[in-house]
Amino acid sequence: MSLKMNGSCTSAVFSPGEKYLFTAGDQGEIYQWDLRMTSATRQNCLAKIQDDGNFHTTCIDMSADGNTLATGSKMG
Repeated sequence: MSLKMNGSCTSAVFSPGEKYLFTAGDQGEIYQWDLRMTSATRQNCLAKIQDDGNFHTTCIDMSADGNTLATGSKMG
């Protein structure tokens, strides 16, 4: 399986229970993927979030309860 996003993926994190995958990359965008609905022929990107102030995201992580998503970038 492959997922396509704009730019390069630099970091990824699974949500608790591994229902969702969040990816971030060099374009300052965060993608939320529903892994249960993704197949070899169809990708299901639930959301594409602009990470304001972030140009090149280098890391992404999620809190244990799944309520908070944090990113870091070359900008700090």
